Amino acid sequence: MLEVLQLLAGGFLHVLTPVNFAALVVGLVVGMLVAVLPGLTLVMGVVLALPFTYGMAITPSIILLTAMYVSGTYGGAITSILFRIPGEPMDVPLLWDGFAMARAGQPAQALGWTGAQVTSTYGACASGAQAIGVAPDLVRTRVAAMLRDGRIRRIGAVPNHYALGWRANGMTVWDVDDARVDELGARVGALPDVTHCYRRPRRLPQWRYNLFAMLHGRDRDEVATKIAVIARVLGEAARAHDVLYSTRILKKAGLRLAAE
Repeated sequence: MLEVLQLLAGGFLHVLTPVNFAALVVGLVVGMLVAVLPGLTLVMGVVLALPFTYGMAITPSIILLTAMYVSGTYGGAITSILFRIPGEPMDVPLLWDGFAMARAGQPAQALGWTGAQVTSTYGACASGAQAIGVAPDLVRTRVAAMLRDGRIRRIGAVPNHYALGWRANGMTVWDVDDARVDELGARVGALPDVTHCYRRPRRLPQWRYNLFAMLHGRDRDEVATKIAVIARVLGEAARAHDVLYSTRILKKAGLRLAAE
């Protein structure tokens, strides 16, 4: 729960930046006008405003369209209460009590905190709370979509294999026939014990190896057994090989993608 509150606080601060706050104000005003004008609905107003957001950044665009819709839910109450003309289908119930209050000399109360504003505010807060409650479902849906289109390859825990006893970690390097390295490299990469597999250019005469495969084991004897499996896969196409064992961790981190 604390994490959710921290994210909400960060979101509020982000909205208060000049560009986002300007989008919020414009959206509130335009949404109110759209709801008041006859013949226009909230959905129509948002659709008409959509082309104006094509040249905007994502955040102010979403703020503008959301503010239009939210303010329009209250703006439609104005015509319902004062003129008995619902601005939106959702404002039809106001014809029964809101318009009656206006006829009784209480239009300000019907439009103010004792009437439409209270119900609009409560509805917005309740729907926001509900959205926070289903946020994990939304996250799972988005992550599943990114897994399907390849933007995320996998999700899993990253254990400390040294702490688990896998202390023999070696990058095996192989001198493989260039005509077959792609085919054989794919087969090596498919082996369950290989965690990383790359083809890299040679640097002759100092470096003759062009295929790299990472192996892990509890000791070097276990790694040697796995090296023998790779050797059988490569066969005569592998002219030589070596293994570079890790002796000390200087840094170990995954790719970090930071927002601009």
